[in-house]
Amino acid sequence: GVVFPRATSPHGNIADIAGSLGPYRESADEWPNPYSDANAEKSLSRVYASPLGPPIETFVGYLSGQFATKRLNSPKLVFPSGWEYADMGQMKIPMPGGKQVDAIWLVVKKNQLKRIVLYWYQVGDKSFAGDLRHRFELIWNRFIHGRTDSAVARMATPIRESESAEQARERLASFSAYLYPEILRVLQ
Repeated sequence: GVVFPRATSPHGNIADIAGSLGPYRESADEWPNPYSDANAEKSLSRVYASPLGPPIETFVGYLSGQFATKRLNSPKLVFPSGWEYADMGQMKIPMPGGKQVDAIWLVVKKNQLKRIVLYWYQVGDKSFAGDLRHRFELIWNRFIHGRTDSAVARMATPIRESESAEQARERLASFSAYLYPEILRVLQ
């Protein structure tokens, strides 16, 4: 018979992602125009700071069941007011244990300000870049496991005048290696 998707919940709470990740600590600093996703049932929106560089805005959103128009938004398509896309690409981020995460990076700008954004989707223990792949994985999970839950991890950091976009991208990749195990911990 046909397996209908069921809403599921992560074993942990997204808000339980640690406030201290390696050299990064939760900061009380405000982030102008923080990212959010109204479709996420559970989410974490936090700014992390470290002595290594500028702050990192972090958003992790989770949706227990995705159907038709009820799905997580693509960070590639949603920008704070006044910000626009300037460049985009994919990268593989090395993770603890030899695993790699495929992620999308974007350079966004507003007047003279620039930020680098990095994001990926998480379905169970699988992580990947790209909206089409996300939909494929949801369909696959629906028919194999009867579930359509997933998460999106999105980070952003300023590109300082004294650095290249690649240096800012590497800062986010380094931070991701601390964030990724926490995401797995709360979703499994």
